[in-house]
Amino acid sequence: MAADGSKGPKPYRQTRASTLFLRVPVGEWAAVKRGAKREFRSPSGPLSQLHAVKAPMPVVAYSVNKAGKHDARLMVLEKHWREPLGAISAESLAAEGCANLAQFRRQWMLRERKRFTPTRIVTVYQVRPWRPGHDEEQMAARLLEHLYGEWVNL
Repeated sequence: MAADGSKGPKPYRQTRASTLFLRVPVGEWAAVKRGAKREFRSPSGPLSQLHAVKAPMPVVAYSVNKAGKHDARLMVLEKHWREPLGAISAESLAAEGCANLAQFRRQWMLRERKRFTPTRIVTVYQVRPWRPGHDEEQMAARLLEHLYGEWVNL
């Protein structure tokens, strides 16, 4: 709240500043954090703060194992989108580490412990590990744009 009791400067939009977190399924975490797996799917539930983010953007990718132990890495979210589970492309199958749809289907059912429903909407995340010494400048610009939008180009 501003000093005059208002909720902020009126014609302007306020952006919420917070760390962006991306939860990675525990069975895929080892490959994702090494960069061996650059794409994964998550069942779409309530929309997260990531759906409002324009990629590429730095995120803290993390996973929680069955014992409740957390592991996290700074990564770059390169793209994200929603699509039906069965609409996976040949390129995405390769990024998931699968030779064909049948292999992807088996892996999905093992991971989710549910039937493979091709029409189920999932969120797809493309990520890569953070590259120290390479990503700082570009990601600093992306964060400034995300946080301050129209004010950056004045």
